[in-house]
Amino acid sequence: MSKPSAKKKGKGRGKVIDNWKLKQWYEVYAPKTFKETFIGAIPSGNPENLPGRVIETLLYDITNNFRHTNSKLKFKVTEVNGNRCNTRFWGHELTRDFTPSLIHRGSSRIDGIFNFTTS
Repeated sequence: MSKPSAKKKGKGRGKVIDNWKLKQWYEVYAPKTFKETFIGAIPSGNPENLPGRVIETLLYDITNNFRHTNSKLKFKVTEVNGNRCNTRFWGHELTRDFTPSLIHRGSSRIDGIFNFTTS
């Protein structure tokens, strides 16, 4: 039985480029209805890739009210101006640890579909 040959070392390889160093950080702000509060920062190598991204944050981060830690808000990036990303409200949901506290044993669920007209 012959021994397997040792692997050759890659002499012809160039330097490994770290993609994180090429990316730039962009600040994300909530829409006017949330008083254009700073939400966070996201990295991107190309600012054209930012519109359409969805950022999730807690309502607590915007209002600083501890009672709002169970609501998650989603914002979608609509436009990029320099390092600033403007967003629009995309949806909300309750956190997974909070929803079981709303349901009690022996209770029944009522679903309804309603049509509303807004101004």
